Amino acid sequence: MGLNKNKKGIVRKKFNVKGQVDRPLLIALGALIAFGLAMIFSATMYESSLEGSLITPFVRQAIYVVLGIIVMCFLSFYDYRRLNRYWIAVTLLIISAILLALVLFTGPAYNGARRWFELGFITFQPSELAKFAALVWTGTFLTHNPKMKTNGIPFFVFGILPMVVLCVLTAVEPSMSSAILIAICFMGPLIIGGCKKSLLAFVAAIGLAGAIGLLILTPWRLERLMVFTGQGTTTDYQIVQSTMAIGAGGFWGKGLGNGTQKLLYLPEGHNDFIFANIAEELGFLGFVLVIVLYGYIAYRCFRIAMGSKDEFGFIYTTGYVILIIAQVLMNIMVSCNSMPATGVALPFISYGGSSFVILSVMTAPILNLSREVDLAPMPTRQNAKAKPRRIQKRRVTS
Repeated sequence: MGLNKNKKGIVRKKFNVKGQVDRPLLIALGALIAFGLAMIFSATMYESSLEGSLITPFVRQAIYVVLGIIVMCFLSFYDYRRLNRYWIAVTLLIISAILLALVLFTGPAYNGARRWFELGFITFQPSELAKFAALVWTGTFLTHNPKMKTNGIPFFVFGILPMVVLCVLTAVEPSMSSAILIAICFMGPLIIGGCKKSLLAFVAAIGLAGAIGLLILTPWRLERLMVFTGQGTTTDYQIVQSTMAIGAGGFWGKGLGNGTQKLLYLPEGHNDFIFANIAEELGFLGFVLVIVLYGYIAYRCFRIAMGSKDEFGFIYTTGYVILIIAQVLMNIMVSCNSMPATGVALPFISYGGSSFVILSVMTAPILNLSREVDLAPMPTRQNAKAKPRRIQKRRVTS
């Protein structure tokens, strides 16, 4: 990183010039990924010591991180505009739908749910791919057919029907949280893309009716909602342990590695409830650090989106930001008992191979777009005594 001085004495920082990837975004992502690895190691160190296996969750996640970073760096040189093609978007949709259907019959059952494929050493969750497919498809059909934003029948056929198919297949697994996130991947770009408000309101009403129907048809979901409101006959053990961990952390935290909830008290402490482990060991300061990192990443992505010269880049990037923010809020709110318990990973931090790799793939087009956008800061004068530009213009005209 250096300075570039032109003839007029204007100084610009080089790390943000057009043609280069957005380095501040890369640095923030790298910090978040490194922080996530450290927290996964801390959250699983006790359980790993009991198992005595060389391939610990930390080692597995480290392998996924290396793979994800390699894929992200490689795809960051792939022109993001090539994603804006119908055959690519349709292929992603079809593959996602087929995998979501197959996992219902061939995937192993964990706690009554079939959400993953076991491929020897690794596992794969099709709902993660469905998020990427949703972003690409929505951006593609909106940019190729602007009239669909206000035309009812094409809007429902091309914009809503694919969302219904993917969300229903995901909810049947069952994974209500993943279905909600897939719906957000559709609805976020539809809203940003300028679709007719009455159509969006109708879709939202249908989605709300579907969610209510699932609560009625599945008593365990209704019971979870009743537990959250304090009307249930049982208590949610995970939420109790999570809130205890957050409260025990206080402002400064107990120190990295000194948490007690990871001593087999808090299930999924390295995955869905890793935020509780962060709050217990790093306290309120750790909470602020996580929020600042996510906020800065969202800010950089938003700047990239605003600098995009084509609609697809803008829609895709803003949809990505909406997805990340939604996942972060849902994960933290569940850990703090501010919404009913549901399994949502903390992006780039929680343990999960398919989640990390797919997130890396989803980030690559944004890094490629940043190469096309001039994100250089406003020029500043090196000489403080230099006259304002408007005064110089007046002297020339006189």
